[in-house]
Amino acid sequence: MRTKLWLALLLLASVLGAQTTYQIGTTPFTTYGATDGCPVFQTVSGNPNTAWWYNGGQNGGSATPYDGAVRFPVVGGGGAGSITIAVLAYQTANALALYEDPTATSDGTLKATSGTLAQDGTFKTTSFASLDPGHTYEILSYLIPSGGATANGIASVTITGGTIGGTATFKRPCGALYGDSIVAYSNIEASAAVDIRETYYPAFLAAGYSLLRAGAGGQKVVTWGELSSSAVTNATPTLPTLVVHALGVNDQQAWVNAGSITTFQAGVVTELQNMAAGVAAGAKMLWQQVLPNAAAQSAERGPYNTAIIAAVAAYNASPTNGITACSYSTDSWVNTTTDMNGDGLHPVVSNAPSSGVPFGTPLIGYGKIANNMSFILAGYQSASYALTGPASGTVGLAATFTIAPTVSGAVFGPDWTATPSDSGAGGTFSPSTVTLTAGAASATFTYTPAAIGAKGITLGSLADCQAAPGSLTYTATGVSSSYRTAAVSASGATIQ
Repeated sequence: MRTKLWLALLLLASVLGAQTTYQIGTTPFTTYGATDGCPVFQTVSGNPNTAWWYNGGQNGGSATPYDGAVRFPVVGGGGAGSITIAVLAYQTANALALYEDPTATSDGTLKATSGTLAQDGTFKTTSFASLDPGHTYEILSYLIPSGGATANGIASVTITGGTIGGTATFKRPCGALYGDSIVAYSNIEASAAVDIRETYYPAFLAAGYSLLRAGAGGQKVVTWGELSSSAVTNATPTLPTLVVHALGVNDQQAWVNAGSITTFQAGVVTELQNMAAGVAAGAKMLWQQVLPNAAAQSAERGPYNTAIIAAVAAYNASPTNGITACSYSTDSWVNTTTDMNGDGLHPVVSNAPSSGVPFGTPLIGYGKIANNMSFILAGYQSASYALTGPASGTVGLAATFTIAPTVSGAVFGPDWTATPSDSGAGGTFSPSTVTLTAGAASATFTYTPAAIGAKGITLGSLADCQAAPGSLTYTATGVSSSYRTAAVSASGATIQ
């Protein structure tokens, strides 16, 4: 089959133009193309190429799956009207997706997918044909075999009828997710391969991050997490600028000795210290509190989450390298029956994403988690919400403002609110606290200024670790005739 494919490509080359092979991670590929921010490069024995490992790459014997993409702009060559891209991939029981014109927060338009490639420890080639020059393309390995990650990688791309060139593409920064089997996507569904686009991946992508996952089944903070943070910090030549810790549920379980919650709390502090010592300068750290679950000792979820909160506060009192951490509640994020598989612990995969709907619809399992998480991750890039409204208005007249997610396609999570303020300028907000209804994509409030002049409208009292948008300037001018009449009437005076 591979022989026929290459013969076809050679015939196509004779008609459309020459072939050019680009080695990932080396020039000239790196002049225009990019791997996302967490690549792991290794040499494969018996092969001169340096494979770029990404969905399940191995580094030093520690599993460090990388959910990211290789990306490059293509221009026409030799008068070609279309191009063919052939991808040389290694040891993957996976399928590749080709996207056109990706952005920092979206994979772009899905053009084609490959069949599942055999996991046999050898290099093999798959191709995508009839693509247009003048576009940027992105290749993503998106399937993880049942039971967790395997070693996958792209060594090179060969282009027929065009070349890599034009404007250099962008590179997403490295975000790392550190945890257990829920992070590793194992034990999700009994037999099916897992599509990373239906898990945590969309949350990081929608906020503009690539994703390095360090997850292993059954792992706990005590005895593992605090000792092996190097699985993240030493896994890639590009250190993470964001790390999310998602450990704790296994510490909660029945096999943890009674009274160990004190040891657990100390372990959280140690893990944060270890991680902060190895990540990029100025990195952000988050700790996701234990998700609702129906597993053994689920009643201990509350005390363990309380211990996480206390540990993060203790760490922040003297942060390593000045890198602080934030922990966030996951209360009501998932339903332990409908959003979990039969064990009441592992989330089911989300519904398939589509254009404008990055977390699937209706939201379920990982889709709910990724949707809610995207607000927090987006806040580290800019803000969790956008606040819009008129630039000016009249004293005494209400103006309407809108709160919406900055992540396109996201919806509000459970029990979220926002409190608007004019920093003590005396205006009136209705309602004074805005309910961000779960599942809604926007909420509104009105502001009635009490005096002329510029006011800074801000949002506060947001959910854990969310970031408010910048102050929105609203300038109130001239008292309206209706407001003046009402004010005079209230005072008992006579209008002349």
